[in-house]
Amino acid sequence: MSAKNFTKTTEASDVNKENLESPKVDVPEKKDTLESNKENLSNKEREHLKQEVLDEIKETEKPPTDKKDSKKSDPKAVTLSKSEKLEKIESILEKDLEEVYFKMEPRVQTKFKAEGEKTAVIIEDLLKDSKVKAQKIFKLLLKWLKIIPGVNKFFIKQEAKIKTDKLIKLK
Repeated sequence: MSAKNFTKTTEASDVNKENLESPKVDVPEKKDTLESNKENLSNKEREHLKQEVLDEIKETEKPPTDKKDSKKSDPKAVTLSKSEKLEKIESILEKDLEEVYFKMEPRVQTKFKAEGEKTAVIIEDLLKDSKVKAQKIFKLLLKWLKIIPGVNKFFIKQEAKIKTDKLIKLK
């Protein structure tokens, strides 16, 4: 290696070292405002999440406005608006579960909501029968409520029993 090449490489490495050093800038710390922002953000995020869920529920409950789809489907299926009885069933099912629902992860929320709607439709069909089978309703509710993570099984059974009694009175 020649002396010229050696000096060029050492000069280049000195330049690279200078470029790598970052300038030191004093940044004022705002710990108090950051901590209060964290609290505000968590409340804002909760409210935003609640609003998103409510909007999603409203969108799923709306009948389709596309006329082409309604002509293709069965005439009985055209009336997608929920019956009064189904709405009462859903209100019974969702009673006292709002707090638990909003504490769930979004993935679990969607599963819980979908299963709840399926359960409500099945219960509506069971209540149409002349002989109501309380045990079937109870088992459906147990299966649905078991989706809730980290809840005591005795609480689930108690809620299922209360909701079953209310649903049977609804008939």
